[in-house]
Amino acid sequence: MPAKPQKSVIVVGAGPVGLWCALALAQAGQKVTLIDSGARGAGWASGGMLGAVYETLARDDVPHGLSDLAFESLAIWEKMANQLGIALKVPSLFIARTAHEVARLEGLANNPKAHMHAVPLPHGIQGIRAWRCERDATLDPRACLRALKAACVSAGITVVQREVCGISARRVKLDDGSEVTADAIILATGVGLGARAQITPVKGQMLALARGGDLVLSQTMRAGRLYLLPRGDQIVVGATSNPDDIDTALFDRHAHSALHDEAIALWPKLASAQIIESWFGFRPMTPDGLPLVGQSSVEGVYLATGTYRNGWLLAPAIANLICAIVSGDQSAHKDLQLFCPQRFPNLRPRAKCPDKS
Repeated sequence: MPAKPQKSVIVVGAGPVGLWCALALAQAGQKVTLIDSGARGAGWASGGMLGAVYETLARDDVPHGLSDLAFESLAIWEKMANQLGIALKVPSLFIARTAHEVARLEGLANNPKAHMHAVPLPHGIQGIRAWRCERDATLDPRACLRALKAACVSAGITVVQREVCGISARRVKLDDGSEVTADAIILATGVGLGARAQITPVKGQMLALARGGDLVLSQTMRAGRLYLLPRGDQIVVGATSNPDDIDTALFDRHAHSALHDEAIALWPKLASAQIIESWFGFRPMTPDGLPLVGQSSVEGVYLATGTYRNGWLLAPAIANLICAIVSGDQSAHKDLQLFCPQRFPNLRPRAKCPDKS
């Protein structure tokens, strides 16, 4: 069988999804140009959670197709992380603080895919019960972005650091007046696509506390919307969710204080830890909470976005779908229609944020 002809592909956006798409396309033999604005996006601001269990199996409103995609993606991470020089941290600890959370996590532990078992509640943690999950992992998102960018350069991908001013069929216009053309264009810019791609930006705030002395955290801890994770000499605390706050300059001190207070309520020792960093970012959320993967309304332009809280988790599997679509093989994933960008009408309803805080 003759080899398929090489295609030229432009990937716009150098967050986790864009970087994985660029790598997967290059490894499939395509000629790839990655356009990176240099801006810090949701991938930089996130906690780096690979929570296939907690984010999909634990939620009744998540369709099986998304859960399948999440576990497929987690398997790719487990296989590829060492090759890319990326450290994955497992396990995770799930804490129930209320009777409702106990019932939810007990049900989750009965799912054979969850790989969970009950453990004693850690000393000093204010909860009712605890479970150890061997599947969910975390990574350092900032270190991971650097590693993926280095892998792109090593793979021969052309990296162009410019802002995009316009996109049409097979053509991208840059802020210096130049244009780049290709057979296919992949838009992986997250909230940058905005209303054109049915994206609502959901503001999330996080903070980091100094780690030291008897303040020891050896694994990621999750309790409701709250998570604590060790990262170097820090304990990272996340995260709020507010789709109504679209101010890119304003830091919400009330939301920040509420998050800090919730962390202290879970682990009172954190009250003595110094806050050493606070930041926020915007997650890209669609009206139904599912990603956008596939052909846009413009010929030759494809979307790979709308991952909301799970950009790092879903990035490798979305990249594989994009590779299949660009190569003309749309049967690669049985639930591809679930993520089709054409599923929404032109006029969108206001997206619902399931965990607004």
